[in-house]
Amino acid sequence: MSRIRSNMSREERATHLSRNDNGDHNSDAFEVCKILAAINDRQLELLDTFNITGAAINELFEICGRNIVATGLLLRACEDEVSGLNPDKLMHAINNRGAGVNVKAIITEMISRQSR
Repeated sequence: MSRIRSNMSREERATHLSRNDNGDHNSDAFEVCKILAAINDRQLELLDTFNITGAAINELFEICGRNIVATGLLLRACEDEVSGLNPDKLMHAINNRGAGVNVKAIITEMISRQSR
C-alpha cells in the first residue's frame, strides 16, 4: 500500500514513511528519510515501493552501518536486483539484523557499477 503521493512535499513524504505500524511517529526514521530525500527523492519512493516504514527504516539504516549513502545504494540495489537482492530478501535482512544479505558486497558491486 502506497503511503506517499507525488504532490506531497519531501517533509510530508518523510512524515508518512516514518510512522510505525501503529501510526506513531518515529523520529529516527523521519531523520533518515529527510536525509535520503535530500540526496535523491527516488529513495523515498523505493522505501514506499518496498513497504519499508517506521522502525524498519531504522533497522535498514543500522544494517548499512548507519551510512546514509550505503542505505540509498542498498535500496537501489534491491530495485535492480543486484546480487540477487529483491524486496523479500531485503525485508528478511531488515527483520533479522542483516541475516542473509552481504551488505558490504552489494554496496561494493553498486559502487563498481557506478564507476563503469
